[in-house]
Amino acid sequence: MPIAYQWFSKHAKSEQEEMIIQVKLNSIHIIFSKQSTIKYDSSAGSTKVQWKEKNLKLKVKRKMTEVFCEDFREFLVNRKTILNSLTVSHTFNGEDHRNQVFKCMKSALKARSDRLQVKTIQFDLFGQKQFISLIQLLNPEDLAHICFTKTDIDEAIYFLSSWNERCRLNVIFKVDNPSIENLSPVKKILGYPSTFNQVQMFFEENNDWNKEKLISFLKPSKLHSSIFKRKCIEFNLSEDADLPELTDRLSLQDVRSLEVFANPLLMKKVLKGIDFFDIQCLRKVSGDIRYCIDSLKPDLYIKEYIIRQEKSDTDKCSNALSSKENLPLDTFIILENESKKCVRYRGRVSQGYEDDWHVDAFVSCDDHLIERVVSDFKTNTEHQKSIKKLSLTSNGNMLELIGDVLKSRDNPLGVKQLTMIINNESDIMNILPYIHSVESIEISCDSKGYLDLTEVLNLNQFTNVRCLKVMNSTVMNSIEDFNITKFRNLKVKIRSLSLNDVIYLKENVVKCEDLHEFIIDYENLLIDDSLYTSMPPYYRQPNEYAIWYFPEESLRIVLNEEHDFIYFCCFP
Repeated sequence: MPIAYQWFSKHAKSEQEEMIIQVKLNSIHIIFSKQSTIKYDSSAGSTKVQWKEKNLKLKVKRKMTEVFCEDFREFLVNRKTILNSLTVSHTFNGEDHRNQVFKCMKSALKARSDRLQVKTIQFDLFGQKQFISLIQLLNPEDLAHICFTKTDIDEAIYFLSSWNERCRLNVIFKVDNPSIENLSPVKKILGYPSTFNQVQMFFEENNDWNKEKLISFLKPSKLHSSIFKRKCIEFNLSEDADLPELTDRLSLQDVRSLEVFANPLLMKKVLKGIDFFDIQCLRKVSGDIRYCIDSLKPDLYIKEYIIRQEKSDTDKCSNALSSKENLPLDTFIILENESKKCVRYRGRVSQGYEDDWHVDAFVSCDDHLIERVVSDFKTNTEHQKSIKKLSLTSNGNMLELIGDVLKSRDNPLGVKQLTMIINNESDIMNILPYIHSVESIEISCDSKGYLDLTEVLNLNQFTNVRCLKVMNSTVMNSIEDFNITKFRNLKVKIRSLSLNDVIYLKENVVKCEDLHEFIIDYENLLIDDSLYTSMPPYYRQPNEYAIWYFPEESLRIVLNEEHDFIYFCCFP
């Protein structure tokens, strides 16, 4: 006989209902979609039932699981409309609780005159055989999402492919780790596009696989719509063939139809509705289409172009990857609409590289890795008028080759922010003279050393630079060489800081139109107490730091002798 069912009987008829059952050691909760919770608490052979939101309470001298099951059974039998979701989870894996709840649900679902309609189910409480026996009592036409936890994936696939009556399912498998035992059935799933619409697999433990190895393992399955992350993989299956497959099947008449797209007037309209990544895919369809697109010279709206090389922890200990030229290069392309794609270029020696979960595509270059990266840079930026950020890493002669690409353009590429990892000042001169509109430059040396920036500072391209950061290196030029009055931000390290340098900085920093922050590190401090007598500080801690305030210029100066830098900034 139901005990508290009358409290929530209206939920048996309400639309768009979600229901969560949580089975714990000494309590069972029923949670409805509006965050209403009914609690069944076990207490010395009795059961307390309460609905806090409605201020309802009662107590019966019966076991908790029996009381809950009678109410839950009544709900399942009388449910009239479709349930958005039904979840039965647990924090206590007691066999008695599990079997009693299972018998209750099976009895209720069999007692119905029609099958229960549910869109999403997750029955973590039950074993696989119990789970499958309950699914068979649901309406397959309505069930769209199923979540399995620590299940026999092979058995689940076999059952669903024969039971679901061609209603395509979204399935989630939660497993301990991405072992071959767990991943092998995924290859089978990808062969059932009529059964599965989307498949996700979540891992509790860290993933020892890398993305490229995982893709290779799943071949020859079609992975044109998939997501790979460290603790999750996702596949979106399509019953329709993808573009390359359709192209392979084209007859001569179909090929001629395809060539209609090579008409510049039509292609111009097509290009307006797609982004850079779609355009690059379209270029691969046929030579005529590629020629047509290139002749139109579309602006691809690239916001950032980044070529980066990083070592994982395993690389640092690897002799095979000791040469920098052997390491993979990642190219990140970010569009103005914030779409992003990463392509990894790697040679044969770096096939086992691990940190690749952020990568969207892999390109094998054999012994021509740098040449392929530069060739794609040319193709991708050929018709681009300007980009916000260009970030480059020194690798062999790569910067020289990229400089040749920039030099060959009819009009210089506009770049607002230039970021470079370099070996020497020549690397900067390979790039900076062949771009324009640069407002920010950030330079980092691959190894600590000295840079002579005389040529760089005298370039016309340096005229508009307002922010300059030089890191991991000491600049051999004097402070006066920088013409500091044009800068908003400046961070450099010089060989020595003298009294004349401080006076020069104090007199000229106030002439900056939009001063934000200057940080000048130094190797040697050539200053004696005459500085503090000629320009008395607001506060000084001898041999540690001194602070000056100049209210008329709204200027603050900090000389930090302990950490070898001088700092300038404006204050309100």
